[in-house]
Order: sequence, then structure tokens, then C-alpha cells
Amino acid sequence: MSKSGAEPGTSPGFKPKNIVFFHPDLGIGGAERLIVDAAVGLQDLGHKVTVFTSHRDPRHCFEEARDGMSVMSHTVIELRS
Repeated sequence: MSKSGAEPGTSPGFKPKNIVFFHPDLGIGGAERLIVDAAVGLQDLGHKVTVFTSHRDPRHCFEEARDGMSVMSHTVIELRS
């Protein structure tokens, strides 16, 4: 149940969105907390949320980033000119 008291995604005309966040490192910090809170909040509203990151250490990240979110870890390739 969402904070408003309604079940997620039950309002008339609700269409769940696919939402993607890109963040370079899901460690423990202020920006990471904002990303995690936004992702979890949107999931609670019924949306599908994916977080792409180049680094996530399950021993050094927020609990939600370990098991409560869809997190895709990928190596970022640096392009040189």
C-alpha cells in the first residue's frame, strides 16, 4: 500500500511506466540515497524501475540496492579522442 493509502497502480487511468536511472556508483552517500529512495518510491507506486550502474558492492551499499531493486551493473568504457 502506498503512503496515500491506495493500492499502487489502482487509480483510474494509471499506466505503469518503465523508469531508468543511471548512476556511476551505488555506494553509500547522499546522491546514492536519493537515487535509491526515488527508485523504491516509484516502484511502490507500481512502476518498473531499473538502475544502471558501473559499480555496486553488495557489502557497501544501501540495503535496498542489495535486494529491493533491479540493479544492472555494467562496465563503463572510457572513450578517448
